[in-house]
Amino acid sequence: MKKLHELAQNQLFELRAQSEEERAAKQAEANLLMDEVERAQTMLLGLEREKV
Repeated sequence: MKKLHELAQNQLFELRAQSEEERAAKQAEANLLMDEVERAQTMLLGLEREKV
């Protein structure tokens, strides 16, 4: 019974670690996309100023 409990705890730990890694990867991707949006907005503002 103790061994089964340890196995379950290890699996739970691995799932949590995997979930955290996936969350961190998604956050990093979101940060990159937000940076890209900011650059696009900056370029757009520059182009609008040149047009005037």
